[in-house]
Amino acid sequence: NQSRTSCSSVRRFMQSLFWSERHLLLWLWLFIVRLIVDLQVKSWLIIPSLITSSIIVEKH
Repeated sequence: NQSRTSCSSVRRFMQSLFWSERHLLLWLWLFIVRLIVDLQVKSWLIIPSLITSSIIVEKH
């Protein structure tokens, strides 16, 4: 009986580890996606400002 409980506890531990790893991967994936989106948004904000600043410089 003792061995059975230990086995079930090990299995439960492995399951919890598996779930935590999946959560970590999920969070990592979300973080990467958000980072890419942030970079794209910043580039979209930076590029027009650069264009307008260059236009202003050319006008002056």
